[in-house]
Amino acid sequence: MVSEMVTYIGLDSFDLILYQACVLAKMQKKVLIIEDSKRMERCPFTSMLPVPKGVDERKEIITFRRIDFALFLPEEECLHAYDTVFISAGYSGSPYDLDTNREVYVTDLFTCNMEAVKRIMCKSACPRRSLVIRNNVFSSVCLDLLDEEMEGMVDGVGTEVIHLNENDHFNALLCQNGESFKFKLLSAELKKYLVKELGRLCPEADKRWIHTAYRAASRGGVT
Repeated sequence: MVSEMVTYIGLDSFDLILYQACVLAKMQKKVLIIEDSKRMERCPFTSMLPVPKGVDERKEIITFRRIDFALFLPEEECLHAYDTVFISAGYSGSPYDLDTNREVYVTDLFTCNMEAVKRIMCKSACPRRSLVIRNNVFSSVCLDLLDEEMEGMVDGVGTEVIHLNENDHFNALLCQNGESFKFKLLSAELKKYLVKELGRLCPEADKRWIHTAYRAASRGGVT
């Protein structure tokens, strides 16, 4: 049975999902990333995955660096083989009729993105919800307004702010284009977020084990 099934909703979270999956693979966890098939043409994972000749990525799971990727919804029996399943949903909300353990809503401070996330959140029945704000304008005023808008919808403790960082952006671009899987130079804020999430996904894991796996995964190379 899946230990954790986490849906990322809202602003593109390609890097947040991928880095966690890389570390979990180093920890010998079996990981699956499901991409909403309705977003296939602009799916960030399709530009990264080397699809073997003769394989239909709309029907078959692709394994790359010991992480499984599905651009469709696998059978429920198949899902039970994984320790962690990530679902990348974008602004479509949860794309599949699945009982996810947790939903992570991601937005920046553009009004349209905040409102889109809020609309999806209002329709959700998932009891465990957290919010990630990718702050691209360094505005504490906007952050205060967002807190007011989201009051009562997410646990305040579960709200994380990650400020825009050039290295974070550059690493995500390299990974998405398949040029590198290194993420050694991530900002302290992003690394802190990832380690915290990994602790949630693997509560049984010693913190030193998580940090060791993180360092190994961040160097790139074959997972």
